[in-house]
Amino acid sequence: MAHRRVDMPWSHTNPCPSPAPRPCLNIKALNDQEKRAALQAEFLANLAPPAPNDNPATTDTLSVRWRTVSEVLLNTARSVLGTIKRKNRDWFDEQAEDIHQLLEEKKRAHQSVLTNPNARTRENLAELRSRVQRETRKMQNEWWTKLAGEIQGYADVGDQQQFYNALTMAYGPQSNSFCPTRSADGSTLITEKSEILGRWAEHYEDLLNRSNPTDPTFLNNLPDLPAMQELDTIPSHQEVHLAVNSLKNNKATGPDSIPAEILKYGAVSNIAKQQIDPADGVWLSYRLDGNLFNIRRLQAKTRVTEEAIHELQYADDTAIISSSHMGLQHTINAVTNAYTRSGFAININKTEVLSMHEHPREPVEFTINQQPLKNVQEFTYLGSVLTTPVT
Repeated sequence: MAHRRVDMPWSHTNPCPSPAPRPCLNIKALNDQEKRAALQAEFLANLAPPAPNDNPATTDTLSVRWRTVSEVLLNTARSVLGTIKRKNRDWFDEQAEDIHQLLEEKKRAHQSVLTNPNARTRENLAELRSRVQRETRKMQNEWWTKLAGEIQGYADVGDQQQFYNALTMAYGPQSNSFCPTRSADGSTLITEKSEILGRWAEHYEDLLNRSNPTDPTFLNNLPDLPAMQELDTIPSHQEVHLAVNSLKNNKATGPDSIPAEILKYGAVSNIAKQQIDPADGVWLSYRLDGNLFNIRRLQAKTRVTEEAIHELQYADDTAIISSSHMGLQHTINAVTNAYTRSGFAININKTEVLSMHEHPREPVEFTINQQPLKNVQEFTYLGSVLTTPVT
């Protein structure tokens, strides 16, 4: 398996000021059927149908219409569902009553020392001070242990939303900070905001404007496909409805601040009721095609589909896979030739070879343009660690 990586001058810089936090809608209220019905009724009452217009819809008119609709959706959802205020969890606040009781006892002991200073009152105060420190430390440790178990439980069941919510509530919001960026030669760290922006501009200017030679015949081998004129047409109501229903719940909102749940639970159906006239359609009686289900396939003992994978590509990472050394070298040569013809250059220093065997074997040398590649015992691809011994 051959693998290549591309490094970039990464930094966590956020040059743009963060907007003011937007109020978070109480989406969990949609689990209540009465709340959901009330929201749908308000949508139906507040969403007025557009005025009749024989002119064809344009991008500008649709944008204006959507701004109006989105404001109605957001305001209606706020009034019906309400908003919630995120609160960070803290061990001290959650056990404030017990801590307050301990502090009151220590305070009374301190007052006793002030009014009647003697060995007994001083000893009692010292004991209470030690007890307060001991008990609060125990409360803190137990609170973090319980929270860790709660977060681990979310991770075990795959509830990513509650997992990250618990982390955010425990550690609080993360403040944006400027991280330094390396210069082009990597010798210095850039810390100034304007210089960081200039460095990123310089990086992409160099990355996107490299003059790699391209084989002219390569373009002739590309298929000449017709233009897809249907992409210029405005999506139908059915296409919009299917697209909205395919949205996942519990995701961050877009620039309009409207969660997917608001669109899915009532908004789209109510808009469609006012925009679509069922009489405009053509009613058809039909039955299922006999080829929809393959009876022989359903009756088969196994329905596993096997495919031979030769290449995996994700972003700027490419992994070439083969079951033999000769096959891998042949694929490397073919990929290198295709990349060279299209004007790409493979970084030899970032290309690694991993041979996976059940029993240890001597590494085999692979080359790109007569240059040997580095054999490694393990490397990470998309978060998974691959090693030479197959276990």
